[in-house]
Amino acid sequence: MTARLMYLALVVMTVATLCSNTLSASPPPLIRMPAETTSYTTPCNPCNIASSDWNSAQVDTAAVPLNGCHFQVVFKRRYCGSDGCQELKLIAIEPLDPIPCTAIPDEVVLQIVIGELVLKNLMGFFPDTTNGGQGGCWKIVKPRCWRERQISGNLSCLTSEGPLPSAIGTWVPCDLEDCCVNVIYPYVSDCNVEYILVEPGAPEYRTILRGQSSGQGFTQQELDEMDAELAEQFIGNECEECADNPEPPMDPFGGCVFLCSDSITKDYRRAKDYLYLLSLEP
Repeated sequence: MTARLMYLALVVMTVATLCSNTLSASPPPLIRMPAETTSYTTPCNPCNIASSDWNSAQVDTAAVPLNGCHFQVVFKRRYCGSDGCQELKLIAIEPLDPIPCTAIPDEVVLQIVIGELVLKNLMGFFPDTTNGGQGGCWKIVKPRCWRERQISGNLSCLTSEGPLPSAIGTWVPCDLEDCCVNVIYPYVSDCNVEYILVEPGAPEYRTILRGQSSGQGFTQQELDEMDAELAEQFIGNECEECADNPEPPMDPFGGCVFLCSDSITKDYRRAKDYLYLLSLEP
């Protein structure tokens, strides 16, 4: 057992000792039987046996109020039959009011909005209410690179995801097939209503995801390619621009911005600290 997973076990044992109630895990909501997939595990597709492929997965939205600005996160969700995890794939982050949001600098919008969404479970994953003694598993799939709309307009290279928000200031993927995935284990103790979020380090959950594909009939070359993709998803900060060739005189988007690390929680806290320090400046 890895150090961080041992830590999770210790946390669970500790809260069980401190509380008088008995832990009682509840099953996730009823979901249709998974359909088998044929691809090995990748950062964009971290499940071998999913309730649906991403193209047919349910599209949903969540409202994120923040510093006087209101955002809407567009995402897809599904259930993984391989490991019982719930999966979320981020599609777009749209400012609703005001448009654009100027209260939060562009360089921290993504980290803070994604952090608010996940840390407060605004997507409503199980456990979708903070009942004591519940736990779960979440996988957050997000683009490695994002770009911000400068003007409204159609994005031909993103049409496979369906219509996307067109408001100025909306963040969309630079490439739909270039992702990173974070694995999070949420737990709510019997003593309180706050989430304890355990994020395994990249090497640990790379092992977790890799284990799903072993014994599935893939060649050694395919397994090696899978391992390389999982190992390299957080490396480097270079982003390839979208394949679109916008007509002059104006590019409809800003440049691509790299945003992938092995901890959504740490990214969120660093961004919040940065925002706080800005508020202290004269």
